[in-house]
Amino acid sequence: MSARAMEHAIPHIRGRIRAGVPLAPLTWFRVGGPAEWLVRPADAEDLVALLAGLSPA
Repeated sequence: MSARAMEHAIPHIRGRIRAGVPLAPLTWFRVGGPAEWLVRPADAEDLVALLAGLSPA
């Protein structure tokens, strides 16, 4: 999914959305390849809005 398609697929959130982020620095074991998309909501309300905007598929 392109960045533009992602912008339209989810509601406006206050958190950060990034593509291709390496997961290794974020894990305890320091392993993991790049995430297709990494979403870091600002707070619980932001997460609820994000999940409500996603399709179940």
